[in-house]
Amino acid sequence: MEIRLRVNGNDAESQGRMICQSSWYEVRAEHLEGKTVVLHFVPLVPWNPHLRLYVESLIDTYNALHPYGDFEVVFVGVKIGTFPSDQHTLLNPSLEKCFEEKFSIMPWTAVPFSDIVSQKSLERRLRFPFSRFVYDVYTVSVVLDPSGLVLQCQADDFFLWYGARAYPFTLEKIDYLMSADKEMSKHPSVTRLLTSFGRDYVINRDNQEVPVRDLENKVVALYFYEHCPYDDLTEEIQVVYEKLADRAQFEIVLVYVHDSFDSCEFASEKSFCKILNKMSWLALPFKDPRCKYLKRIFNYPAELNGWDPDPRLVIIGPQGKYFEPYGADILNRFGMSAFPFTRRRAAELESESEYIKSLKLDMLLDPRTSFSRANGTKVKLSQVMGKRIMLIIENGWGFRYPEFWTKLKEIYLKMKNTENEFEVLHAPYEYVADSYAKYVGTIPWLRHSTFRLQSKKYAQLQRVLRGGVGLLAFDPDGRIVRKTQYPSIEEENFPFYAGSLFEEALRGLAKKLEWDRWLVEV
Repeated sequence: MEIRLRVNGNDAESQGRMICQSSWYEVRAEHLEGKTVVLHFVPLVPWNPHLRLYVESLIDTYNALHPYGDFEVVFVGVKIGTFPSDQHTLLNPSLEKCFEEKFSIMPWTAVPFSDIVSQKSLERRLRFPFSRFVYDVYTVSVVLDPSGLVLQCQADDFFLWYGARAYPFTLEKIDYLMSADKEMSKHPSVTRLLTSFGRDYVINRDNQEVPVRDLENKVVALYFYEHCPYDDLTEEIQVVYEKLADRAQFEIVLVYVHDSFDSCEFASEKSFCKILNKMSWLALPFKDPRCKYLKRIFNYPAELNGWDPDPRLVIIGPQGKYFEPYGADILNRFGMSAFPFTRRRAAELESESEYIKSLKLDMLLDPRTSFSRANGTKVKLSQVMGKRIMLIIENGWGFRYPEFWTKLKEIYLKMKNTENEFEVLHAPYEYVADSYAKYVGTIPWLRHSTFRLQSKKYAQLQRVLRGGVGLLAFDPDGRIVRKTQYPSIEEENFPFYAGSLFEEALRGLAKKLEWDRWLVEV
């Protein structure tokens, strides 16, 4: 639905009405005529990191565009009712004083705090009540073209990510910018990522310039660093850097994040210099525009969440041959052996290491271990060795895979007493019920009820199956032919998976660590 709003003073309601500017002189509404106008709705609450970040991003955009004379912003203070906590209520000045405090840092115009008529008129014409859409930590910015057509109803993220480059804020311009970002994320190159007009270098801790071209043939790690009380990654990276930088073609470039919700109130050039001085590697200059660009390209979040994949270490291969957005997860999980910290290398360690290749069933389970059938018959592991065996260690996740259990029983019974026979050994993680029993009815395979407590070799299994839970399949010689924490049956022949150990390890890691949010070529 097309919405148009008159922003000049030629209609009956706004005739002669004034707007004011932060230098405290009045400006007539005709001042906005023929310009692209942003109506910037800001909640009248005490400053918080989210609000400050959004307002400051618009200030940067305004300062870049305003000199050309065809761009203006109008601040509209929004009363959102009671403040969200008693603390806010106690600290909050009067609403008018709060309005004046916000307006004092803004270089643009505003609807006066006392002009209730204009505020109500805007609310009616835009067809939404401000107090329902403007929250205590977010602003709402509506963009109007020179004719009064509403181009964007919520443009704050565009100011945050693109700034003045998004002008004139049409859908076509935004789509163009997003497409360019997407293309760069598919084919990143160190030179295109790190250089900009007028700068083709990065700096070291002595503030010396290092040409970016010197990095093209190296593995480059972009380290997104935030000023915060905890720093759990720098020390780990430092150890790796000292061991790899000389003997491997490896370099790290610090991307100092000064404009996230967590860092925007604390980051400064002084803190940047202090941090860089402790690091042995290179960096982008403080507040370089490329920092924001890199955050956008690699979807660096405005707020770090410990449950999501760690985005702080992005790996770019020599000549841009590959890239890995979750290098921090890989370093943390596998250590230096995972260099160059890609998911391909991680999957190789999970599936193709000499340790995995050398393992046999009797190294993981004592051949004297007893299992039971549903009728109470006891069977020692040594009695079934020489068969193809599927070992399932389950901690109650059976209910997640109903199709797997149902299909497994069907195939198990079908192949019983044939040349394709295999045995299933089920070992609950602790004293847990068979969580898949309702899908398969009477359980036909062998089961051990107290596996974790009696197994002296459980540490070995924990190393093979991280967390000690999952599925291992062995050939008649006892060699591992399948290893996964996400059981499935994808073909009729044992071990019921058509891919290799490497392919299943890659898929399992992506699923477990949520790397499938960003699919990359491996």
